[in-house]
Amino acid sequence: MRAGVTAARDALSPQRELRVFESDGSRPSTLEAYRAANTANAAAIIGPLTRSEVQWVGAELKPTVPTIALNTFDGVPPNNFYTLSLAVDNEARQIALVAYEEARANDPAQTPTALVVTTASPLHKRAAQNFAEAFSAAGGRVLEMLEAPSEGPIVVAPRIQSAQPSLVFVALPPARAGALNAALRTVPMYGTSSLNAVGERLAMIDLEGVRLVDAPWLLVHNDSELARFARPDVQVRYTPEIERLYALGVDALRLALELSAGRNAIELSGATGTLSVMGPRVERRARTATVRNGEAVPDERP
Repeated sequence: MRAGVTAARDALSPQRELRVFESDGSRPSTLEAYRAANTANAAAIIGPLTRSEVQWVGAELKPTVPTIALNTFDGVPPNNFYTLSLAVDNEARQIALVAYEEARANDPAQTPTALVVTTASPLHKRAAQNFAEAFSAAGGRVLEMLEAPSEGPIVVAPRIQSAQPSLVFVALPPARAGALNAALRTVPMYGTSSLNAVGERLAMIDLEGVRLVDAPWLLVHNDSELARFARPDVQVRYTPEIERLYALGVDALRLALELSAGRNAIELSGATGTLSVMGPRVERRARTATVRNGEAVPDERP
């Protein structure tokens, strides 16, 4: 994430000084680091990064300069506190609306129905719940939420096929989702960025046709807007998760420059998605894509 911030600074405002305030992730250390940053005559502050750290800072401190916190915050945020997040919660809600609209377009006479498949992982369950809530709110109907056994998710395939849903949402690791997709064949499947195992073509072959959302940084390689920012060293092979954090750093610095200049109506074509500042929350709309021949291919229009 810090490398992404530096790359954006070098491209957009190389004269800016970046100062780093370290924290060990504990509550006392996080609050101490933020207080130090808040009194360092900074134009803006980026961070903290983890969900718990963001909660501590937002609930207990009063930022005096624009702060771009890099995770979700529960509650009413203080002034100058903006949240930009890669959380799958938001991605699940976004793909739910995409799934609903595409199901409606395929069969306008029927109410779209979905079956949700997840694991016991709290992260997967949270994505599944957010999808279900957004899909239902849009006017669709969630038939069932199934927990797929780790030894073989395809055991739930007959149950899905007998339910005849318009589509299935999966909060599963890519390999398990691929096995289920191959077993279902004709049932449209949707998921979040967690399905996009970038660079692992063989791992994604069975995800053919699956619809997902992800950061443009991982999907689009000829975007003139993003071409201004240096990519990570090619000698270092980052995982998709680390690439997304790099993209988050790029977008965080861009927002910091905008907010510190006093702008509050902001829309950016960002590395993590289209970003809109709406009050204290930064709305992030990721790019939609379809898996083709083992690779997530972005839609022509975001």
